Amino acid sequence: MAAYAAAHGGSGGGILVVTATVEDSTATLDKTWQEIYDAPYAVMVMEMGENEKVYYDIGDIYEDGGDYGVRVVTPGTPHDESLFLVTDSADGYPSLTMPSN
Repeated sequence: MAAYAAAHGGSGGGILVVTATVEDSTATLDKTWQEIYDAPYAVMVMEMGENEKVYYDIGDIYEDGGDYGVRVVTPGTPHDESLFLVTDSADGYPSLTMPSN
């Protein structure tokens, strides 16, 4: 199996589960940008209430002019409505402050 994975681009790694916590309207991931970047595949999980979790794919991990970002794919929305969590360093924890209603 290892020979097959090596010949077909497999990394042998698993799925990195990244938990988002929300405090005072700010969502923060529990893994650093670098940990997410280094993972072969990552998903974000949020607890939405008692006995309810929602999982989202992490679609892009990027660096742009000193901003280290993670784009979370929200099902059923176009790319420009995805969630973008950002930090200012590779060892920082990406976050997003949500607008208040």
